[in-house]
Amino acid sequence: MAHAFKREYGVSPINYIIDCRIREGKRLLAETDLAPSQIASILGFSSSSYFCKTFSNIEGTSPTEYRKANQVKF
Repeated sequence: MAHAFKREYGVSPINYIIDCRIREGKRLLAETDLAPSQIASILGFSSSSYFCKTFSNIEGTSPTEYRKANQVKF
């Protein structure tokens, strides 16, 4: 089943889930004042350090730096 998923979507199921979590993390960082540790918990990461490391690897910047550059001002 994983092979069929990868053929259809071009990425493994776990990478697809991680990408979805990071996308939601970006939204939460930009639109809320939640701490990265709270966001990590909401998104189901096992720890805030794992969230921050994964986020940095994918986005090329830390969650805190991403927030500074992208936070929506109300």
